[in-house]
Amino acid sequence: MQALEVDGEFKLAHYGLGCVAYEQKRHHDAIQHLKKALEIDASDSNSHRVLGMVFTAKGDYSQAISHYERAIALNGNDDSTRELLRQLKP
Repeated sequence: MQALEVDGEFKLAHYGLGCVAYEQKRHHDAIQHLKKALEIDASDSNSHRVLGMVFTAKGDYSQAISHYERAIALNGNDDSTRELLRQLKP
């Protein structure tokens, strides 16, 4: 949070806070931070992957699939995201 006080557009801070919020099952906060990270850098495949994980946890599989597919489109070498997607789209 201190990094965001200095620079509210610090993508890595939003990404990190989104990951922490996901781990703590604070899905609304995770979504807000990860979407902000993507506003700053739309090509961030990691934010799309974690957003997919958040939406999976919430049971919103269409949103999860969409974010997993975007993450893979941005980083074709991401086998872990391919596996997450495969679990939702057998």
